[in-house]
Amino acid sequence: KQLTKFYDQISDVSGGFVYSENGKSGIIDYYGNIKLQAEYDQILHLLHAYKDILVCKRDGLYGIIKTNGDIIIDCVFGKLSWFSKSGKYIIAKKKGSDYWGVIDIYNKTVILDYEFDKIEFCSSGNEEREFILTEKNSSNVLYDMNGNKIC
Repeated sequence: KQLTKFYDQISDVSGGFVYSENGKSGIIDYYGNIKLQAEYDQILHLLHAYKDILVCKRDGLYGIIKTNGDIIIDCVFGKLSWFSKSGKYIIAKKKGSDYWGVIDIYNKTVILDYEFDKIEFCSSGNEEREFILTEKNSSNVLYDMNGNKIC
């Protein structure tokens, strides 16, 4: 089957394409079937994200979607940063906040509350275990991926 519709822009993502139409973005599969209507201001793939997970932006707020069109988290965040290597967690800021927290994107739970100046994911030497390194008021604290303080 050939695509018979013309779009303003198309970019390849795992499982399909992000397309733009009239200044808005959506997702189509390899056969041209619309998986997600063009209603987002932007759809992008973040480094360290699983290949089928995308970040979307609508009305200045960010959310998380899959390339099959499933909405994981609606556009409610003021900013999103890095995904963990497992693809399960993301560093996020609430709308209007200056502070970062960590979200479990599949359980839609807050692992670390929005109170940190800076957050990074890091891993052990063999990269089997992931950790969360935080900075608040120039002090650093290390947490496990469940939000338990290590040191």
